[in-house]
Amino acid sequence: MTIGRISRDREIRKLEACFAHFGAVCVTRQPSLSAISTDGSTVAVAMWEDEFGRDGDRITYQSRYRQRSDRKLIANLNWARVHCNALVRVVVVRAEDVQANPRTIEYCRPNDELIMRITHLDSKTGMFRAESLNESRTLVG
Repeated sequence: MTIGRISRDREIRKLEACFAHFGAVCVTRQPSLSAISTDGSTVAVAMWEDEFGRDGDRITYQSRYRQRSDRKLIANLNWARVHCNALVRVVVVRAEDVQANPRTIEYCRPNDELIMRITHLDSKTGMFRAESLNESRTLVG
């Protein structure tokens, strides 16, 4: 499933630049799949392209791999649940090898149209589920 249309000339390859697109910054030098804005109003989360699915007219996301080592991701997802009505902005990430664990990023890009609500978070493993707020027919191309 492809989330949004990919334009090779508009790809942003640095995850930090994708987070900055939403006004979110990584506050530690440790790599993380998430970032938060300095005012705490926006959480941006990197979501692997192959982990998206559909439930009717909504896009869903279900992480498949434990993220215990990414404590910042867990903290930022918890922050979003408590302070942002569980809403996150999405950076779509394509893995170089979808079978690898841990994965490396082939490329990533922010998706301006996709806002998702965290519907489940396992605070011990970092695995989470999210669902799009709006109908997604136009977001998948």
